[in-house]
Amino acid sequence: MAEDRNFLTVAAVVVVGLVVLIAVVAAVYIMFTSLVGVPAPTQAPTPEPPMTPTPYMVIPAGPVTSTPSGNPSSSAPAVPTPVQPVVKMAQLVDYGTDKDTYKPGDTAITYIVIKNSGTVPITEATLNIKVERYVSVIGYVNVQNPTTTLTGLGIGPGETKRLEYSISIPGDYEGVSTSGKYRFTIDVLVWGNQIGEFTKEVTVQ
Repeated sequence: MAEDRNFLTVAAVVVVGLVVLIAVVAAVYIMFTSLVGVPAPTQAPTPEPPMTPTPYMVIPAGPVTSTPSGNPSSSAPAVPTPVQPVVKMAQLVDYGTDKDTYKPGDTAITYIVIKNSGTVPITEATLNIKVERYVSVIGYVNVQNPTTTLTGLGIGPGETKRLEYSISIPGDYEGVSTSGKYRFTIDVLVWGNQIGEFTKEVTVQ
């Protein structure tokens, strides 16, 4: 019986010791948590709804250049304008006088028609004129050889223009009546080159 009592006593002491130990541990834990603080439980983040992508475009760095409509590339080399060749060419396409018969003291009008067949405007033309009078038995005799230059013509490439030259017919020449037959021979030069020659006979009476 004595042994049983001793066993119960020991057991009771052990139980009391465990209870005291648990109480001490609990008190220490409470003191530690009150001083340090126990972190609150972490909540899982609420998932956000997926973002709708916004349309965008990438603009390269550098100056912005525009390409004219209809051109494949603004960097295409410019086509040089061909240089117009210098061609000096003209033609005498018509000629004549305003009348075939004149009176002493009249003014005879001689005309020529020049066509510019080149690429350079014609500004002037030179007329070398030979005036001859008919003398019976002898034929035509040279009377005078005037030369005149027509300026300010302005005949552009491809254009045709009529030019006029006036010749005064005197009543007498060195005391001799000017009545009779005459022949005009006109040599036409443009840029110093002969472009044509014509002859016209008229009568003064």
